[in-house]
Amino acid sequence: MEVHGSGAATAVGGVAISGVNTAPITVHPPAVPRSDYLEQVRRIAPSDLREREPELAGLAAFCFADAAYAWWRGEAWAGKSALLSWFVLHPPEGVRVVSFFVTARFAGQSDRVAFAEVLLEQLAELLGEPLPPLLTESTRDAHLLGMLSRASAHCGRLVLVVDGLDEDRGAHSIAALLPARPPQGLRVVVAGRPNPPIPPDVPDEHPLRDPAIVRELSPSPFADVVRADAHRDLKRLLHGDPLERAVLGLLTASGGGLREADLTELTGAESWRVAEALAARTFSPRSGPAGYVLAHEELARQATRYLEASLPDLHRRLHAWAGAYRARGWPPGTPDYLLYGYFHRLRSLGDTGRMLSCATDRPRHDRMLEHSGGDIAALTEVDATLSLLLAAAGPDLRAMARLAVERTRLLHRNEHLPPGLPAVWELIGNRPRALALARAAQMGEHGTHHQLVMVAERIAGRGEYDAAAELVTQLRPIRRPFALCRVAHVAVRRGDLTAAAELVAAASAAAEALAGDTWLRTEARKWVEQATEAVRAGPRPARRRPGGGSHPATDLDDAVAAVTELAATAFDEETRLYLEYALADVVRSLVAAGDPARAVTVAGLTPPHGRSLESVRLTLIDTLMQHGHVEQAEAYAGMLPPRHAAQARTAIAFHLADAGDFERAATIAHEAERTGRDPAGGDHPAEPVAALALALLDAGRCEDATPLVGRILGALHRGAAGHDHERILIRLAGALHESGARAESDAIGNFLDPDPNSLIRRVITAPVPAPRSGRPPREPFTGDLEAAQRLELPEERSLALYDVAAALLEAGRTDQALDVARLIPIDSARARALLKLGERLPGPMRRRLIGESLTFARWEIALHHLAEEEPQALTVLLEELR
Repeated sequence: MEVHGSGAATAVGGVAISGVNTAPITVHPPAVPRSDYLEQVRRIAPSDLREREPELAGLAAFCFADAAYAWWRGEAWAGKSALLSWFVLHPPEGVRVVSFFVTARFAGQSDRVAFAEVLLEQLAELLGEPLPPLLTESTRDAHLLGMLSRASAHCGRLVLVVDGLDEDRGAHSIAALLPARPPQGLRVVVAGRPNPPIPPDVPDEHPLRDPAIVRELSPSPFADVVRADAHRDLKRLLHGDPLERAVLGLLTASGGGLREADLTELTGAESWRVAEALAARTFSPRSGPAGYVLAHEELARQATRYLEASLPDLHRRLHAWAGAYRARGWPPGTPDYLLYGYFHRLRSLGDTGRMLSCATDRPRHDRMLEHSGGDIAALTEVDATLSLLLAAAGPDLRAMARLAVERTRLLHRNEHLPPGLPAVWELIGNRPRALALARAAQMGEHGTHHQLVMVAERIAGRGEYDAAAELVTQLRPIRRPFALCRVAHVAVRRGDLTAAAELVAAASAAAEALAGDTWLRTEARKWVEQATEAVRAGPRPARRRPGGGSHPATDLDDAVAAVTELAATAFDEETRLYLEYALADVVRSLVAAGDPARAVTVAGLTPPHGRSLESVRLTLIDTLMQHGHVEQAEAYAGMLPPRHAAQARTAIAFHLADAGDFERAATIAHEAERTGRDPAGGDHPAEPVAALALALLDAGRCEDATPLVGRILGALHRGAAGHDHERILIRLAGALHESGARAESDAIGNFLDPDPNSLIRRVITAPVPAPRSGRPPREPFTGDLEAAQRLELPEERSLALYDVAAALLEAGRTDQALDVARLIPIDSARARALLKLGERLPGPMRRRLIGESLTFARWEIALHHLAEEEPQALTVLLEELR
């Protein structure tokens, strides 16, 4: 059989489909990042700020003054960081703050690159935008200044705080990057010592060179006392016994973050002796995973200078310590420093090899997930290492491919969290885990905002409306009106109508702020109207959930027989829908009649060639829990496939938490998270593995491709596949058939359609025809860049931007062409565009563009180009997927 009209997939800038496709195609926008930089600020801030009321009042007044810059200047130990960190954590009402504290005490926090990365993340969250797709030395600064300008307009009053300009360690200064002409609504507060002077790369006309902006900060008497004690203790430690010198050396070499137990393990000393050494005023204890740090920049600088000759040995000691935990598979109880601080220290040392080892270490990332509940830290490691490799003179594509595979794994395991699981953790009382899971669910190509909205509703259910509204600001702008309306409905149900009205007003403002898309604004207004009507109507009595079905006990046998017969004949969609309702009703009736075992049997009835009905399973769990059959509900959940079991356990945990049994609810929620996070049992999703199998077949490596089929089918049976998996599976099955691997081809074909005479099965076994165009060629976009950027639909804008980039490349304007291609809003389309343009460029540039695509898009998109440029990369990928 020949397939005509399938065409060739040439829509490089958008979504191109060739061949037989039976699944919906969905394009998802990039995820909005979440910045946790305030946690860093809390590490710096004092527990109590004393006698600084005039300075705080001055800062508050400056936020609304005409002047754009204020420079708080003071000598070391004057209290600059204490003042500004307190201000950042307690801003005036109506003011949004973004900040960066230049400090060498914490690894990777003392140069222009760190400044830009930290601020971009904060600004992206504030704007509800994804991070720019590629940050190079030539694009990072422009992106930062552009986002600062947009954020200033968005917030009305935005304050940028930069502390420690004198601590800048970079070749190009942070000061020179601060805007010379700040946009309206932006105020800039900086702090530093009088010396060193303003860096020479700051232009003469820059506001930082205006003496009128300087405000002298008088030394704090409390800081003077601390300073004298800390210097005295530093000298004592430097001349102290071997243990004291070891503690000082290890905290200096590690960049801070070691805890007392860590230092005890590293030194082999008794814990009480380590505690005595840490009592020195040279060290500052921090709560959480931060551990101990040097108490001040000046102390850190002096300690580094005095211990310079010993630092290489101390670093080797830390590396050996990390290696010992790696050899043990990062067991429970692995020190927090090795999971978080160690990587940042490696980054500050430029140790690319060890960074790569950490960023591709799956057991370590799994331990980090168990510890924090999310994968943000692990993904940050991967992205940082990818960026470092891309910046090298010759990108190591094999290493970048390894990192891209790990990023896919991390993103994939967050895409299938059971709906409502983060909200269950909030109900249990574990908000950090709830937020970590909800934020993780937003990441990746198929990320969803619903988990975060459900957590916001639970937070509002406690009466914490401000916290719920603040959480909503982490969503993309198009999601905020809907989320605020949902929170408002919670306030109505609680009878808090004043709070509900305020939330509706915020939702209305968010709806009107939506620019460019009139349809979205119209939909948002409908949500606001419905919420407004709910506020007017006030709270209504809660509806009681049905505990039993409509069948009396005497009719149950007939009802069971009827649904059993219906399940055997429910071929069409309308009958399947009726079956779903009928099964749910019978299941409720059986549980109410005291026959939960029979209810389990009925819930498992499925239509021909179909899978069990999800709503029926959840109805059974819900009904069992309402009637107190907790053990039966747990046993039923254990009988289900992993993803379905995770959904069932989430429902069980919700009922338990709602009843106040938080300990048991937490145990079951943990199990739901474990089974639902990766339904393929630790494997990768089906599509990238299928893409690799295809590439191996193209390379003539059939013996390497065929073993992957079992992995692919295992992932498919466990539900670890995207919405458009059929397209690539049809291609793979056809390629296997052509290669003589008929058994593997038939196995995939049987999964797609058990009927051997179906269209899909005939396409798989047909000879592959020469590609034909079944549609007229797409007319290229002939407008300019501005016209392309005005197009509203991301797909249309992607195609138009590619055409503009291709025309620029044809005209010999390579750099401009690539810059335009990088504006394409859809990750996969942008990667395909860069790779397509790279085909017409010299080898080194082509390799760099392959590496660039690996930093932000799915690795299988670049697989064909990667295999051509670096054939050994296929072997590397094969090893990573084992």
